[in-house]
Amino acid sequence: MKSFIDPICHILESLPIGCQSSADAISQFISTCEIDSEILYSLSTDPQFPPLVRHFTTEAIANMKESTGISTVSDLASSILQFLSSISMRHPVIHEIITSNTNLDDLILAFYDYHISKADIRNINAPLIFPYLKFIALLSASHHVDIIQPKTLEIIFNIASSLLDNPQLAAWSAAIIAGLSRNCPAAEAHIKTMPNLLKIKRDLSSLFSSNDVCIVCAALSATVSLFPIGTDAVSALRASTHFIASDSQFQLLLPLAADAIRDLVQKTKLTEEELTTLLMTAVTAKGYNAYTLFHLLVDLTEYHPAIASIVKTTEYLETLFVSLLSHEEEFVAESGCHLLLCLADNDPHLFVGLNETNLFMTIFSALTEIPVNESSFRSEPFVILLRFLYQGGPPKKSDIALLTQKEDYIFTTFLRHIENNESFLSVCLFLFISQSAKYIKGWTMRLKRIVIDSVFPALVVNVLNESENKHATKDALNALMYFCGCKEPEFFDLFISSYVLLVQRSKEEKKTYIKERNDLLEQLTRIKIEKVNSDSQIEELNQLNSQMINELNISRTKSSMINIGDNNNNTINSNKLEHLKAQIRSLKEENEILKMKTRKQRKDIHQLKSENIGFISKLQSQSQLPSNIDINRKSKSDIVTNNQDSKMTVSVLTNRNFRDEELEEKLASAHKVIYDNSQKMMQLESDLRVQVAANEQLKKELNQLKTELNKEKDHSNQLQMDIEQIEKQNVQYRTLQKDINHIKRKYATKRQQLQEKMAEVEREKGKWESIARFYNKLCQSKGDTMKEVYHVFS
Repeated sequence: MKSFIDPICHILESLPIGCQSSADAISQFISTCEIDSEILYSLSTDPQFPPLVRHFTTEAIANMKESTGISTVSDLASSILQFLSSISMRHPVIHEIITSNTNLDDLILAFYDYHISKADIRNINAPLIFPYLKFIALLSASHHVDIIQPKTLEIIFNIASSLLDNPQLAAWSAAIIAGLSRNCPAAEAHIKTMPNLLKIKRDLSSLFSSNDVCIVCAALSATVSLFPIGTDAVSALRASTHFIASDSQFQLLLPLAADAIRDLVQKTKLTEEELTTLLMTAVTAKGYNAYTLFHLLVDLTEYHPAIASIVKTTEYLETLFVSLLSHEEEFVAESGCHLLLCLADNDPHLFVGLNETNLFMTIFSALTEIPVNESSFRSEPFVILLRFLYQGGPPKKSDIALLTQKEDYIFTTFLRHIENNESFLSVCLFLFISQSAKYIKGWTMRLKRIVIDSVFPALVVNVLNESENKHATKDALNALMYFCGCKEPEFFDLFISSYVLLVQRSKEEKKTYIKERNDLLEQLTRIKIEKVNSDSQIEELNQLNSQMINELNISRTKSSMINIGDNNNNTINSNKLEHLKAQIRSLKEENEILKMKTRKQRKDIHQLKSENIGFISKLQSQSQLPSNIDINRKSKSDIVTNNQDSKMTVSVLTNRNFRDEELEEKLASAHKVIYDNSQKMMQLESDLRVQVAANEQLKKELNQLKTELNKEKDHSNQLQMDIEQIEKQNVQYRTLQKDINHIKRKYATKRQQLQEKMAEVEREKGKWESIARFYNKLCQSKGDTMKEVYHVFS
């Protein structure tokens, strides 16, 4: 069946990290993804989900490095972390996968370098950093959390301790301290050597007086994990139990309280009332909270007899059976069944009397109503519950009638799960059918026929080999013992053949693991060589970048000095130019005034000259009258009078001539001033042209410097892009290194398991040989009977 995350996985594998196309693809996937219980189960079993988580977290880190700070709660990094946070606390397996495939070292460093270090964390808006703190806190609650770099631990503990006085983020900050100190050995060792450890203790203690139960619970859990609790253990245990029963939306409330209870029960005891509170809260809780409580009850092994006693003396058992049927999440019902198995180990008579109730019909009806596509992951708890009822005694006649009516459904379902290679579910169904066959005639023969015609023996052997749960191993051995107790040797031969096949496959897998290990070691060697080359290249680029930055700073300094000098020169030249233009305008105005005066004076001189000529001619004509005319006395007096007038006129004309000469001198002086002004104007215009040319030359030089500066900036930007690309490659190398380390650890674990299993096989070899000889002897002594049975099968 094709996974629904196939498209996004193929897209991200074909695109480089940090490009806009991959960011758009992730944003679209997150916005359109609808998560339900079936999707959660498919993600928990999908081999492509771990690489998808690595892609998502790497994209988030790249997005943080490309940003200039947190500006919105809806940026890509925040959206990715919010999406992963939302699904991590809805399924425990998904929680572990996300934790194991997230490089918290790189994530925390990027979060600090590109968001926190640029501002005081106490002044940052809480909603902006909330998605990052929440994601780190959720991953810290997992036992698979892994932070190895001391610098990263120093950063995250400083951030968390700084936010303990923030009412909005105090609970999440305390949860980070509690989770890392409890689940990460390196973190526990680091925080206990921090110089401000006592201040952290005081800050955590001050949170106990808060009115917010979430803050108090987180602070208490962190305090219990870090510091000796002493005589306050009883009060702390009571408070933790109270937190379990509290109604809160804080996702880590129950996990933190459960962890505190696990630590505190080593120093004090739980009362019967507190155990009852835990049991009843587990019944009423939903989803991940119910799983957390069932898991806590399973871990309280020393209290299992007391819990079994409480369950037997109340109606809790029936209530628990019914409540497990109502959960959509398969892991909740499985954890509840695991608790019942642990209790049954302490009290074999735990389920006595339940066979007389209507639980069998209720559970079986719910089993038949499960859709076929969900049957593979939801049917197992129902089958286990039905087997619990058989432990209480024989079924009622109505229950037997119901089984007879649904015979075809039961065997068809059994065959389908065998064909789907669902090992443990097939074993559970086999044991249920074999127990039912005690009360229904013909079922045993039909069951044996299915076993012979199918790969069921191989599935039983697979459970024996792979299971790490004692109850699953016990069920597989019960199935094997069933066929060991049969008269037909063919069944035993089938299991022997299956076991031999398993050993051969184990050897082949071992060879494959060795080959993969060698390939990974070669790849690791190449990566180390590439890392050394990359480090040297990064060092060279850093040196070149520093050199270019220094040159760029020098160019900027020179450019700023040139700009300042140019601005000053331009200001001075502009002032001079304006002054010269004002002088030229003033001189032009004076010149125009003088020209007008000169024209007027010339006109007056011309008029005076004309009048002077007329007077002179008149005077000459009057001076000739005594010699040409006989003048009488009366005329003589008139002439004398005229002569006097003429003399006065001559005197006036003489004075005018003097004034005309003065005007001529003034006119000459004005002409000289005009000439001088013209020369000054020409000189000023020449200076102006020189200044303009100088300004143009300065502008050209400035433009040239700006061009060179832009080239330097482009070169510096290119170097910065190269450095960022190399950093991204380093992130990929570190992620690949972590994957290789994970595969190596997985290989070492698998190899150790195989060695232990092979040693166990060698130890059991004699026993199996004895059993084989016993059955061969039995077959020889009762050959006729065996042939008849085998004839019936064939």
